[in-house]
Amino acid sequence: MSEFMEQLNEVVPDNSNKNKVTSLNKGKLRKNNDGTVSKSRNNLILMFRGADPKLDKLFKYNEATKNIEVTRDQELTEYITLKKGVLSDSVINQLWAYISEEYGLEYKENDIGIVIRIIALSQSYNPIKIMLQKAKATSKDVDPFKVIQKYINIEDNQYNRIVLDLFFRGAIARVYHAGVQFDYCLDFVGKQGTGKSTFLREVFKGFYTEVETFTEKDDLLKMAGSWLVNDDEMVASNSKKASFDIIKRVITAREIRIRRPYGKNTETIPVDYVFSRTTNNKGHLKDATGDRRFLVIDVLPRKEGQPNKISNQDLMDIWGNYFKSYEKNKKLYYDENSEEGKLIAQNREKHKYRDDVIERFEWYLATKIPEDFYSPKYQDYIRKQYYTDMENYGVGYRNETDRENGVEWVGTVERDRLTVKDVMKEIFKDDDIEQPKTIRNKIKLHLDNSDQWYRSKSVKFSMFGSPRDTSGYLKQKNTPK
Repeated sequence: MSEFMEQLNEVVPDNSNKNKVTSLNKGKLRKNNDGTVSKSRNNLILMFRGADPKLDKLFKYNEATKNIEVTRDQELTEYITLKKGVLSDSVINQLWAYISEEYGLEYKENDIGIVIRIIALSQSYNPIKIMLQKAKATSKDVDPFKVIQKYINIEDNQYNRIVLDLFFRGAIARVYHAGVQFDYCLDFVGKQGTGKSTFLREVFKGFYTEVETFTEKDDLLKMAGSWLVNDDEMVASNSKKASFDIIKRVITAREIRIRRPYGKNTETIPVDYVFSRTTNNKGHLKDATGDRRFLVIDVLPRKEGQPNKISNQDLMDIWGNYFKSYEKNKKLYYDENSEEGKLIAQNREKHKYRDDVIERFEWYLATKIPEDFYSPKYQDYIRKQYYTDMENYGVGYRNETDRENGVEWVGTVERDRLTVKDVMKEIFKDDDIEQPKTIRNKIKLHLDNSDQWYRSKSVKFSMFGSPRDTSGYLKQKNTPK
């Protein structure tokens, strides 16, 4: 356990938890007529409730790590000594041996384990809450962002301040209200050696973990016992088992289901941790369906002499002041149309992976078309040629004669309707950058996840001179230009 964690390892009073078991009273062990201690579950409980001083207050439950802990080094016999730390099978084995030798009672190890859990739950504590309360009480009234800049080189701007304030408030909310909706992941983007993971490890000191997958049992157990789950260098995000749907589902989940080693039952645990990722790839946002989940901050090269280890007082100042911010503002999201939401969306665009198909399609959407573009008198190849001319020359023509005579086919209308079939005919060829099916799927995915377009069973082209009425996509009328 780190020095910092030792400072937080305070004694928990008997009345510290609302779930405290009060029906298990201390008392003398019941005995048989011959004076020997009788073998009963009640006696086993009483041994750990004060009847045996060596076992009294020996266990407590850590709500943050989800572990039962041995509270102190305890000598039971000349050859049996329990060590302070996380409860293990060997501890239960030692207790079995001690009870057998001391009382002549052969309890099943499973029964001993059950009683320990009951006792530990009656002495639950949360070291993160202890730390946050301590931070709130002892922190100086300073700007936490400026304190953070001492340890990681990020630009002081409105966007970075909004993101870190939101993220730290979300982390605090998850401690006090496990399972609360917080659909964001903090992404640190910067070259290797800029201290991205080091800073995260320091600021979530003692409750930081890294995972290699989002779904494997061992990684789920790590998540359940952490406050920050970091996907270092996006190993988990880029693994073959991690589709974007899985990543999005994990980040937005409000509870997880785990089964502990040797556990008989699956536990459902409310999520009390948050996510982060680190990468050196500035174009790491690759999917249109969930980019809004990621809060991206660019990390600049480290300054000369910039420390790695966050001092205890600075740690208190960071968490204490963000705790006060959380108490003033418990809203854990920004509306897309708010000033903050727009700023987040603008910055997110800088980190999106640029797909050739989507770039070409976005150019298609932005290119104005003539009023009679879909008139029956014009065949598909003419419309395709229009886009070819616009791409190559910036002007379009109806035919070769108009081209020779300089008669332009002028685009005056912004596109507000389309079909994917038309898109394929007009700007993509069969031997284009990807297979036609892949291109169609990318376009549909892009449109389906756009705030500007929606599916419609009735898309009319009468305004362009065509009687066509078919299914396709229409542009939202109130979309800002």
